[in-house]
Amino acid sequence: MEHLKLLNLPVVDHSQRKKFMARFAKLNSDNVVTDVVVINNDVILDDNGNEIEQKGVDFLRNLYNEPNAKWLQTSFTGKIRGRLACVYFNYDPIKNEFFPPKPLEYPSWVWNNEWNGWRPPTPAPTDGPSYDWNEETLSWVISTIQTKAEYLNLGTNTKAFDPNSKELYFPN
Repeated sequence: MEHLKLLNLPVVDHSQRKKFMARFAKLNSDNVVTDVVVINNDVILDDNGNEIEQKGVDFLRNLYNEPNAKWLQTSFTGKIRGRLACVYFNYDPIKNEFFPPKPLEYPSWVWNNEWNGWRPPTPAPTDGPSYDWNEETLSWVISTIQTKAEYLNLGTNTKAFDPNSKELYFPN
């Protein structure tokens, strides 16, 4: 922060950001997020200083002249509706949560409730080396970073696999 003082710039405490701004996600008829906007938090406060989501919804409907638009509050911290909504995220009205779309490059992946995210249909092996998911073969393959000699001693792995041997290589 000293560099900001030297440049005579104000020091902003970003940990207080949530007190100043409110985020809202606009949904289409399929509950897919089409826009995310940030408004001044004062817009959604009642006379006692409590956040009222409907005040933000009413403000945005009026601002954009869309009286029937579906807006939902989301949060930078994920405390409201599970995570910060982004464009193309989906909204689950039963769970009252936003969730990311399925990755296009991994059509085989399935939703994992424990991880609260998309995962390969089978868990990765836990026999030592790192693995990457191969969508073409629908299987796990040894990570390429562990099969290239130039990566073996960069401190990126505790174990590495030599593709010319069945032995694991342990860098010093």
